[in-house]
Amino acid sequence: EVSAEANRSLDANFLRLLGVETLATGGAATAEERIQNVEISMVLDVSGSMGWNNKIANLRSAATEFVETVIEEDNSGLTTVNIVPYNATVNLGSRVASYYNLDDDHNYSNCAYFDNAAFNTTVLNPSAELNRLGHFDPWSNNQNTTEITSPWCPDDDYASMIVHSSNEAELSGHIASLGAGGNTAIDLGMKWGVALLDPSARPVVSSLASDGHITSEAIGRPADYTAEDAMKIVVLMTDGMNTTQYDLSPEYASGMSDIWIDDRGDNDPYNDRFSHRVSDGGRWSSEEYYWVRFDNDWRNRYQSEPDGGAAARPMTNAEVFARWGTRAFGQKFFRRPYYDNRVSYSEYYNAYYAYETIVSNSEADSRLSTLCAETRDADVTIFSIGFEAPDRGQAAMR
Repeated sequence: EVSAEANRSLDANFLRLLGVETLATGGAATAEERIQNVEISMVLDVSGSMGWNNKIANLRSAATEFVETVIEEDNSGLTTVNIVPYNATVNLGSRVASYYNLDDDHNYSNCAYFDNAAFNTTVLNPSAELNRLGHFDPWSNNQNTTEITSPWCPDDDYASMIVHSSNEAELSGHIASLGAGGNTAIDLGMKWGVALLDPSARPVVSSLASDGHITSEAIGRPADYTAEDAMKIVVLMTDGMNTTQYDLSPEYASGMSDIWIDDRGDNDPYNDRFSHRVSDGGRWSSEEYYWVRFDNDWRNRYQSEPDGGAAARPMTNAEVFARWGTRAFGQKFFRRPYYDNRVSYSEYYNAYYAYETIVSNSEADSRLSTLCAETRDADVTIFSIGFEAPDRGQAAMR
């Protein structure tokens, strides 16, 4: 709201004969431009490089100040903020995931991946099935673990999304919990940031509000793009550039594995016994089981039944990769059979590297550019921040 007032005195030329020296004139006016409803997506880079030179602390400070500013100044109408942290993935978190339709290949974590066509539109239909990213750790070589500790997609609510919140304390608290780690998928962060501003997300937002997770005033959001009393904004930030995105290879992404487990009938995972069903093409027998606990005993390490006999059961691929990193999986179950000529080198290699590239950095740049064009055409304002980013990252932000 802007108010202006003006006054001016004029010489009274002829009226001086009547004793009037000056004439005064004045005026006042007020103009107002009001946006009742503001919807903001903060798409924040929490990749590994953010841990350098105190950058993650600077991000937390700046993002908190931003939230305090836009929420505090919300004297009329309603401002809601989405927080979309991203690194190699975007974690929907347990709350938001329950309002989308992730496939049921596993339920260990809640990250989605998209094909290229999904970046041609701002729409993301909550009822359409989303491809759930595999749950795996591409780096760990710990063969004695009971579960992976650094999954590609978090298995908890760390760095999860917050949707259309007007709760300053909730938003600031979530920002304060953000750390740094992983690769960089700016296109995925932007996809979710934009999707949460698109009217197609309305069923999700209204359900979250109806269930008491966010203010009831948010029911009906996101507004239509043509709504005259609404403003939509994306604040997109990175300190790096798009890098490679991975998922489990198709042969390991779903279904049953060739690994068998005998849990010994108790709840102690440390005394579990494992075997690997291997097929050697008829050189020794049509099918046999490599008993892991007899790795150093050449006389007993291959048997005609799994370790544990009838008490053993096959594990799903999801179980296997939730327990061991891909490198540990290859070493634990394929190294000895490879040395013994039970499996080929390619089988050993493919197990050790049981993941594959699903999006290259150049593909991610292209997807980001396409989506940003669609977003601008929908009259969403994008503020992009390249904070100490390399040239490629700065170009992506521009």
